[in-house]
Amino acid sequence: MPKILITDESLSFENEISFELALKIIAAIKVGNEDEKEEGVSNSSLTQIPQNPEMGFSQYTSPSLSPQEELLSYPEAKFNPDKVLILGNYFQKVNSQDNFSPSDIKDLFIKAGEKDPTKNLARDFKHTVKLGYISQLGNSNKYYVTRTGLSVLSSNFANRPKGGFSVGTNKTKKKKQILTAGLESLEVMSELEGFPRFHHLAKRSDKILWLLIYAEAKGNIKSLTATDIEYLSDKLKDSISTSNFTSGNISNIKSTYVKQKGNGYSILQKGIDYLKNQLKSMNEKGGVAERPNALE
Repeated sequence: MPKILITDESLSFENEISFELALKIIAAIKVGNEDEKEEGVSNSSLTQIPQNPEMGFSQYTSPSLSPQEELLSYPEAKFNPDKVLILGNYFQKVNSQDNFSPSDIKDLFIKAGEKDPTKNLARDFKHTVKLGYISQLGNSNKYYVTRTGLSVLSSNFANRPKGGFSVGTNKTKKKKQILTAGLESLEVMSELEGFPRFHHLAKRSDKILWLLIYAEAKGNIKSLTATDIEYLSDKLKDSISTSNFTSGNISNIKSTYVKQKGNGYSILQKGIDYLKNQLKSMNEKGGVAERPNALE
């Protein structure tokens, strides 16, 4: 654990502090020494002059910190490219070098108690370069921390590039929906003669009935699957997903408003009459104009 010691003619203060706080204090001292640097005063323990103009001045790292402690001093570092950046900066400063190799970083990962990165090390370096944290020295196997990387370090990854990414996360591709023939060419509107407007229905079960009736009346499509219902509801800016379709449709089945055949569901006359009566009920309560029935 680092210690801070402040002495003056009239005071003396000594206390243990966290690694993160120690780094912040050192960073503040660096800012305070800017005037001295402009006058030519060297402070080699805090800065390192880059040989490449794209290189940044290495973020201060105490040689007394272990690789594990260095990683812990950046609590917002969550992905392997973040760790490559931290350990790359650590290696440059502790070893007074302006570059490092993948092998150097691999050793530091292991010393820090991290999982051996050998299997995905090339991928992690590629991602770290893509983020602009590090850059390759020509065609060599050497890399250096860039000014962008140092800026991200100094903010404790608060100003990481927007979007970011999660290394090792396999994004499941959404499977293409297989819809009933004729459904994709069907023009979907929220009104159907003789029935309530789709968005005036409160129950999910009633909306499923409405979509079954609409598909038959407007497209002569006599059976819909749960995927079809999800597709149509999306068109109407609603959400009847395949995951909540069954719970919404179970009352329709129990009331014999619909019948099931395989994965498809068809509207029955009892269901048509039920939904038509919903419009009559709305007329009585709210004065909605009744229209002729579209399906008999």
